[in-house]
Amino acid sequence: MPFCTVCGKELPEVAAFCTTCAAKVGEAAPAQPTDATEAPAAVQPLAPLYPSSNLPQAYPAQQGYYPAPQQQGYYPQTVQAPPGTKAVNKLAYGLCGIFLGSLGVHKFLAGKIGLGVVYLLFCWTGIPALVGLIEGIIGLTKESDAYGNIYL
Repeated sequence: MPFCTVCGKELPEVAAFCTTCAAKVGEAAPAQPTDATEAPAAVQPLAPLYPSSNLPQAYPAQQGYYPAPQQQGYYPQTVQAPPGTKAVNKLAYGLCGIFLGSLGVHKFLAGKIGLGVVYLLFCWTGIPALVGLIEGIIGLTKESDAYGNIYL
C-alpha cells in the first residue's frame, strides 16, 4: 500500500490524491525551514501605513494614550414619556395604522385597548380603515426621538 508523502496516511492502490490532505500521490513533501531565523516572507514585519510625523501628538499627561472622550451628553439620554402617553416605535405604529388600521392594531400597540376594541367592533363599516390610514400617515410624519419612538 502506498503512503501519502505529505501527511503519512495509508492510501488505496488506485488513489491519485490523498483523502486527508488532497496532495497528489507521488508528490514530494514541501520543504520545511531548517533554521529558526528562516521565515516565510508573510511573517516579515510590514512598514507602517503612515509616517510617524503625520500622527496626532499625544496629550502631555497621557503619553500617547487616547481614551474615548468622557463628556456628558455623549450618548442620547433616556427620555421619560409625558404623563398619559406611551412611547411607541414610529415605523411600527405607522405601518400598523396604514395596513391593519381597520382592526385597530395600531391602537393596541399604543396601549389604548378601549379604542382598539371600538375599531374591532366597527371594522365592518370601513370607517376604522379610513381613520387608521390617516392616523398611520400622521404617525409616520411625527417627529421621533433619538430611538425612533413617538409619544402617543
